[in-house]
Amino acid sequence: MSRGSALIKQICALCAEACDLWARESEKLRDEHCQAYARTCRPCAQECHSMAGMATV
Repeated sequence: MSRGSALIKQICALCAEACDLWARESEKLRDEHCQAYARTCRPCAQECHSMAGMATV
């Protein structure tokens, strides 16, 4: 990002997609550590969406 990569928006969008996917999959599991992981993924996804210039989901 600091070097102005031409692909940064796509990279951030892909990271957001991955975090959203991991959060959804973790939320399906009942174990507390999986639920904690999902709670950790959500803010990460939101930040990546923001950096990609996307609306948060």
